[in-house]
Amino acid sequence: MCLSGTKLCLLWNAAKSSEFGYWKHGDLSTQDFNQLEQRKADLSKAASTSNMTLEQLLQATDFTPGDRCETVVGTPGFKEVLEKQTKTLLDPDLRALLNGAKFTHLFGDNTMWNIIYAAWVMESRVKEANNPQTHIEFKVMKGANHFLMWDEPEVCMKELLSCMEY
Repeated sequence: MCLSGTKLCLLWNAAKSSEFGYWKHGDLSTQDFNQLEQRKADLSKAASTSNMTLEQLLQATDFTPGDRCETVVGTPGFKEVLEKQTKTLLDPDLRALLNGAKFTHLFGDNTMWNIIYAAWVMESRVKEANNPQTHIEFKVMKGANHFLMWDEPEVCMKELLSCMEY
């Protein structure tokens, strides 16, 4: 696929923007929505894509029209998918079929507000279920944004491995 200069320019500018950056929130331990920064990225830390060359960025980008990656989140049926997933995770009979598999919900404290808020909602549902058979561990990765695997792959692997320790 050949990209025009305008598309390349827009892609390059987007990659350097705050959307791929870090977000400094208030006291997340309160789980208060007002503690979530929703507008201004923390510009004291470079965006995850800021060190990528144009070639690397193009390799990680797919301009073909259609559903992929996170675009499914905006589709009309996604709410039902989330509800079924949550119901399955909180159903003791279904979880019993997984032979005691453990689940951990990881998220970074410097990621976008909606990721943190979604973790809070799920944690609330787990607490409401109040069933040890459907326990989910919630773990905040200090200093991590949505792209820890790009920014600090070694730290990311340690975090993932730690999920198997509880």
